[in-house]
Amino acid sequence: MKTPMQQKQYREENPEVVAKWKKTYYLKNKDKQRIWARESAERNQKGRFVKRALDFGATLNEAQSAFLVDRCEACQQERTMHIDHCHTTGRYRGMLCSDCNTGLGYFQDQANLLQRAISYLERTLLLPDCVEPLKGVCPVCKNLSANKYCSRTCQDRARAWRRKGLGVSQFYWLYDYQNGQCAICDKSFTEQNYQRPYIDHDHSTDKVRGLLCLKCNLGLGLLQDNRDLLQTLTKYVENHGMS
Repeated sequence: MKTPMQQKQYREENPEVVAKWKKTYYLKNKDKQRIWARESAERNQKGRFVKRALDFGATLNEAQSAFLVDRCEACQQERTMHIDHCHTTGRYRGMLCSDCNTGLGYFQDQANLLQRAISYLERTLLLPDCVEPLKGVCPVCKNLSANKYCSRTCQDRARAWRRKGLGVSQFYWLYDYQNGQCAICDKSFTEQNYQRPYIDHDHSTDKVRGLLCLKCNLGLGLLQDNRDLLQTLTKYVENHGMS
């Protein structure tokens, strides 16, 4: 029997013979190859998952059990699971689906923000009637203008507001009503894209609910404006010591 070094040398000296043998072997063992490949992939996937959970402070039993979880702890839907961890301590907390995990991240793992989101969804907003703008003044930027709008930028911005159900005067009334801040997290709006006000609306009635920052708006969307789900996530965060 050849030693490993001799086998290696033979393969290097006879590549055509080795290639022919491989082709014949694989053709005879197609089904076995598929099974071996699948089992190897599953072992590697589980190994990477368990290692990641252990890195977040989970015990070995917790990590192995978490790999078998196929239902989100928050929404109870059977989806692809993700390891959830506390962004302050970096510790493992549980298994959530992608939407719940990302939505919780947008609310910064804070139970008080989740509660404020619930209160925001329960409030009733009464908008005033839209007021016609003064002639000679751009209604968006308030600069003097011979036309209705002073620039294409202002025109596009007003058009975008109307598509969301707000006139220009209504938008500025709502902006002042919220003191130029997000209705949930109280962050001040600026002209930067990620901090500018986003018009939030009820997806079932299409009625405007308020102005939100990007993160709060995305968080509500991922959590489907579901108050019960927000309440469940609030308890989830509190039970894991991050309120």
